[in-house]
Amino acid sequence: MTRVLNFIHMFDLAYRDYILSWYVSLSHDEGQLYSMLLEDWWQMIGQLRTRLADIDVVNVVCYDSVRILHSHFTDLKAASGRSEEAARPFPLHPCLVCPDSEMAFLRCVARILLLCLLPQKDAKSHTLRCCLTEVITTKEFLTSYENTDLILVE
Repeated sequence: MTRVLNFIHMFDLAYRDYILSWYVSLSHDEGQLYSMLLEDWWQMIGQLRTRLADIDVVNVVCYDSVRILHSHFTDLKAASGRSEEAARPFPLHPCLVCPDSEMAFLRCVARILLLCLLPQKDAKSHTLRCCLTEVITTKEFLTSYENTDLILVE
């Protein structure tokens, strides 16, 4: 029961911060939008639960994560070698090369998430997916990304 209340509270906060801020002045629908979005929210939670149930968590944690971290630290060690001649450049992820590639990567992540999580009836709407991709990319991903200590190498 506590989980359900937490999900509803999270939805209420998202609704207040991302929708009511601009929607209140456009319509007086007496909670119809809230009800429709809450239903979609639960469908998205169900989609996420179904997709996560198909993931082999032990394989991800014990194999994939270890392999990726090992490769990362091996490259990092090689890039920070003792002598300047022996050191090789540390390969940046392509999305960190420039701000344009960073935005393209974040948009791609948002599009994939939307295709995986939106209710099927909404995922079919190209216009809705495009609008939501931009909102998620600029208002959520990019804002979160810019608030970290990561520095884009130029």
